[in-house]
Amino acid sequence: MRLRIKLLNKTSVLGSCPSDPNTYQTYLIDKHNEIIKNLEKYAKESGYPGQEEISEATSNSEISSVFYSIESAIGRHLTDEEKEELLRGGKEGKALLKSFGESISKSTIFLKDEQGLPYLSPHVLKGYLKKAATAICKLRTMKKSTFLWSERHSIYLINYYFKPSPVVFEDEKGNRLDIRRKEDGKPEYLSRPLRAKTPLGERVALASSEVVDAPIMAFDLTISDYCDVSLKDIKELFNFGEFHGIGQWANSGTYGIFSLLECEEIED
Repeated sequence: MRLRIKLLNKTSVLGSCPSDPNTYQTYLIDKHNEIIKNLEKYAKESGYPGQEEISEATSNSEISSVFYSIESAIGRHLTDEEKEELLRGGKEGKALLKSFGESISKSTIFLKDEQGLPYLSPHVLKGYLKKAATAICKLRTMKKSTFLWSERHSIYLINYYFKPSPVVFEDEKGNRLDIRRKEDGKPEYLSRPLRAKTPLGERVALASSEVVDAPIMAFDLTISDYCDVSLKDIKELFNFGEFHGIGQWANSGTYGIFSLLECEEIED
């Protein structure tokens, strides 16, 4: 069974991807290597690219988005020299990221596609489905090997036989939408205090996240024919979104809350 699903957002959705130094380091270097590989291919086909082509390539929207995220977290612009160090990696790049570490490790971001637009990874959706299944099963008398009547069986099926596509953000006409940005184009982070009990007593840290205000989340969900799961079961899972959302801080009841807008079976 393959389903086309659309969710109507009741509140804004927060990014759920940790923006720690190692994440930035790996992503920037991998993306930069990909750009260099493409430049080498271009050079063989049409002659070696000049400085303008290299400059344009390194300002790739995905890399720029990461730079914006770092700048928003540390509260200042990166210099051209710092950007070059981050792209090169090595000891200097790692040392620079380490100096930013305390600031950027408190932020969560969205993954971005080739167009620089945000999306939620399939594993985030699976996480929501498992939480919804657990909550529903807790209110029922258990029936072994029955979906949404046995917590263990439900989570097993979701883990192994549910295959969601990435979740994209759209308007009512199906156009992809970007994260919330400031007038200068940089990401606008939502900040909030987080309280935690530590050996030294209660502490308050400031966490921040990228935000999407899109009205609709859209994706496909493929479920193995081996599963005894009905369309009614799937709708019940997503109706739980009125109580527990998706994305960062989803259990607050304030962000990522949604209702089921569309759930239709489509041809493979």
